[in-house]
Amino acid sequence: MPDQSPTFEKYSAVNGHDKGPTEFLAENPVSPELATAMMKLAPANHFCTKSYAEAMRADGRQIWLLGSKRGEQLVAGCYGFIRSRPLYRVLLIQSVPDVACDDVFWDGLTRFCSGHQIHRLELNGLGWSGARIPPLPGKLERYEQYDEYVLDLGDPEWEQKLPRNHRRNIKRAMRAGVTLQRTTSPDACLEHVGLMAASRERRRKRGEAINGNRERELTYSILLVEKGAGELFQVVGGGKVLSSGLVLRAAEGAWFESSGHSPEGMKCGTAHFLWYSIIRQLREERKRVLNTGETEPHSGLSRFKAGFGARPVSAERATFYICSELRKRATDAARALRHFPSAILGRIGLGGRPF
Repeated sequence: MPDQSPTFEKYSAVNGHDKGPTEFLAENPVSPELATAMMKLAPANHFCTKSYAEAMRADGRQIWLLGSKRGEQLVAGCYGFIRSRPLYRVLLIQSVPDVACDDVFWDGLTRFCSGHQIHRLELNGLGWSGARIPPLPGKLERYEQYDEYVLDLGDPEWEQKLPRNHRRNIKRAMRAGVTLQRTTSPDACLEHVGLMAASRERRRKRGEAINGNRERELTYSILLVEKGAGELFQVVGGGKVLSSGLVLRAAEGAWFESSGHSPEGMKCGTAHFLWYSIIRQLREERKRVLNTGETEPHSGLSRFKAGFGARPVSAERATFYICSELRKRATDAARALRHFPSAILGRIGLGGRPF
């Protein structure tokens, strides 16, 4: 859906502090000045970058900047992404701002959802925002706490702290003569999602429940690199891409979006070499922090990340239905029909019939 004509919304309130009144802010289209101000508030968070917002716009979402403003100064902010369906509208916030539970932001967000007929509100604390999500009006469908593994890129002794197994695999890849390339080519995205699929298959064979949509992953990866939000780091050996990682970037930080590795690459240590090379190059570029994303504690992946120095940081996510129970049931039915049409139609006796 194309963006509406310029809209600026404010809800005045006093937060109970001595710093003066704070107003909720909702802007669409987002002015360059406001987008720049938000990136300065969270310089290590790629979810607050203009390039990430542009990738989401290209994916068909309406983009809003939501936040709190004191006078002419933005004091907290995030991007909100609205997707419209025939029976419902969803507002997604990937990285909720780190504001108090009684901040005017939450009341303003509730009013914004009501005014824009949002039926489903999805809130995430991605990007190490540190936010805590308060109770909000509507029905809480899901609430979870989880861990993101975050690496301090400024540790001067980082390389010396690498464990023996990580060092051994990095050296094995070097002896195999692999090289690292950086690219934003759409063809490289195709290689990337193919390696992601290979990694998923290995995990399924180990009994893990893994979901993935290759077509969707390809579209998303291409949008991220085309809009300048992300870059691919790929390990090449014998004329083939053996490992691939998609890294999203901000002024002072980065986010490890996804990775994949071929069976040949796993045998010669390219997964370790890929991570080692990415971290070294980000350190050389004076990035402060690398967020490697959500990871189950005590898993093999968490131990792998911890070996590179990443530490768990608690985050939250929640989903609210902010519509009537009747509308919620209609929305659930529409979503189920969209994602599982044959199963739903089969249950009501229409499976396999043209209509």
